Amino acid sequence: MAQRKEANGKWCFYGKYKQPDGTWKTFKRRGYRTKKEAKEAEAAFDPYAAAKIERMRFADLVEDYEKVQKNFLKPNALEINVRYLKKYGMPVFDKKYIDRITRKDVTNWRTWLLEEHGDLKASTLNKIKSSLQAVFTYAVKMEYIDRSPADRLPDFRARSESDLSNKDNFMELEDFNNFIVQVPDPADRILYTFLFWTGCRISEALGLRWKDFDLDRGTFTIQWQLTRKGDMITTKTTNSVRTVDLFSGLLEMMEEKYDQDKDMPGFNPEYYVFGDIEPLKYPAMALRFRRLKERIDCKPITLHGFRHSHASYLIEQGIDDTLIAQRLGMTVNVLRKTYAHVYQTQRNKMKKLLENNFFNFFSPNLVQLKNEKGYSKTLKA
Repeated sequence: MAQRKEANGKWCFYGKYKQPDGTWKTFKRRGYRTKKEAKEAEAAFDPYAAAKIERMRFADLVEDYEKVQKNFLKPNALEINVRYLKKYGMPVFDKKYIDRITRKDVTNWRTWLLEEHGDLKASTLNKIKSSLQAVFTYAVKMEYIDRSPADRLPDFRARSESDLSNKDNFMELEDFNNFIVQVPDPADRILYTFLFWTGCRISEALGLRWKDFDLDRGTFTIQWQLTRKGDMITTKTTNSVRTVDLFSGLLEMMEEKYDQDKDMPGFNPEYYVFGDIEPLKYPAMALRFRRLKERIDCKPITLHGFRHSHASYLIEQGIDDTLIAQRLGMTVNVLRKTYAHVYQTQRNKMKKLLENNFFNFFSPNLVQLKNEKGYSKTLKA
């Protein structure tokens, strides 16, 4: 077997093997980003096992995808894809042979998804669609099928303005202040305050250990995150690895928490900030937060909404985009795309400010300000 770089810039591996009847059969597996990936896939490839695959059902494809892609995808990304495939793909495709699944079948599945799970946000539906496309793309790469029936499947569109991602999933400062005083549990108050004032992802916060904090300098460093299953994995992107500053009030809160935690039996720097020897689990925290919202008066956001709240607050304060992006662990382009609705609000405020200052500055002797039809275009010399 060997590897080579193809014209499209991707790598492949190829070779031939002897069949039981004595004839030789060639094979090729393509689509790898690097030579290293192609080598790793080549090492795991069994041409004799591949030769025995006559037809594969969708359920078997998902199992095969999970087993092989764990070498190439981040655990959290693979977990999400497989979870979506099992929950939303299996009910329709489960025992169907993948070479018999047509584009019409996938289009019908799309309709079924809207009918059965139409309450999901368009952004979530598109992630489910991407998972289905990913598993069929994998099947093509492994030459189980010739072409993907899910190629160029159209995106799901937002059904209303409130369905737009992130648009309403945030709290203004006044909303948060009203919310936090109603939280009865002190540990919950610290977690929600930390999330709102740092912009950490909930997975990042739950993965923090005391060794990640430098209380003398007033900083903490994010390098890991906790999955929904409770596994510690690397951060979402390379930009997510970052050091975050704590302002004095928040630093004092964390110092007080540290003083309390260090009195726990067996305490050491490996202890989780939000937990103890074991971290708090996301499903339990999400359930606890949902039940809290049912009992108190607050804006209905998710735990991730605290991150959106922090970002929106900083943007509205006019903080430089680069500093906000660094604090949140993302690029400036992603920041502007994610919070486009906040920037639009700021642009409207800017336009209003310029308009007011324009009319306050120019005297009526230099410009006709208004008439019944609107602004005059006539400027006197």
